[in-house]
Amino acid sequence: MMDFQGKFSLPENLKILTKCPFCSANMEKLDVRLLQDMDDRQMVHIHCAACLGSMIALFLLAGPGIASIGLVTDLSFDDVVKFNKNDKIGLDDVLKTHEFLKSPRFLRRIVD
Repeated sequence: MMDFQGKFSLPENLKILTKCPFCSANMEKLDVRLLQDMDDRQMVHIHCAACLGSMIALFLLAGPGIASIGLVTDLSFDDVVKFNKNDKIGLDDVLKTHEFLKSPRFLRRIVD
């Protein structure tokens, strides 16, 4: 499912990505790069050179067919790869951020 440049490519008989999901530009305008490849699913980053729209799409084998789920994003492929390597956000991180946002120290930073 990948060609030699590390680009995602569907088998010839599965023409799912024929047009940009945002502006309907031809597939030649799409930069589709593989993010994750597993036995029954692939996650790709799609960027359209025509409208500059981007999305992350998940293609799943669902019985005899394929299902897909897409998420519109402003992240580049490199951003997705970079953020995927970072540690996951935990409950303690969320609570610390919440407390910091309520603190006078944070409010002074915004006002000043």
